[in-house]
Amino acid sequence: MPVVGMTTIGIGDPTFTFSEEMKQQDGRGLIRLYAGDDGSRMLQQMSDDEALEVFENDLFHIFPAARGLVLDRSLKHWPYAICPWRIGRLDAIDDIRAPHDNIHYCGDYTENSGLESSLLSALRVVSELSNG
Repeated sequence: MPVVGMTTIGIGDPTFTFSEEMKQQDGRGLIRLYAGDDGSRMLQQMSDDEALEVFENDLFHIFPAARGLVLDRSLKHWPYAICPWRIGRLDAIDDIRAPHDNIHYCGDYTENSGLESSLLSALRVVSELSNG
């Protein structure tokens, strides 16, 4: 879910990969909050606890009912997570995506940056492998 006007720029639920049985065992879930660009740089200057407080405050602003329900928190900084698009990249994108022997490339360096683009690039590679 995209978010505007906060440090958090997106919220994701990675539990879509969990089985229904696993989701129902104890009612707990997992949620990820993402920051990018200026917000990410700001968070990287803070201690992990301070950065987690910023994310938690954003979460409670968006979902007030979540207050008091967070059981655990962790933080991962990816300072180079967004692949920079440079002039001329579109001219080279077919070469960037092209398989070399039995090596196929996917991820946000082969598409626009972001989770959805990474997933779409993985689907492209699966198609290449199944058709090739």
